Amino acid sequence: MCGLEKLREVVVGDHTAEEFFDLEVRDCPKLQRVVLGNASFKRQHTTRFENLLSLAEIVLGDEALQGDDDADRRS
Repeated sequence: MCGLEKLREVVVGDHTAEEFFDLEVRDCPKLQRVVLGNASFKRQHTTRFENLLSLAEIVLGDEALQGDDDADRRS
């Protein structure tokens, strides 16, 4: 999610995008809150939050952004 000027909140439900490997949220000047449910983006390789001037809260459920143990072996 990049350059979404009106975005104020992101809420991702449980077990969403478990196999999505890269999450990038940047250049969203009004984004105040990010909530990632349990096991969301569970097998992440890269996560980047950048240039989010209004961000005040990030809430992570159990195993959210846990990472993929095999990522280093594939590189």
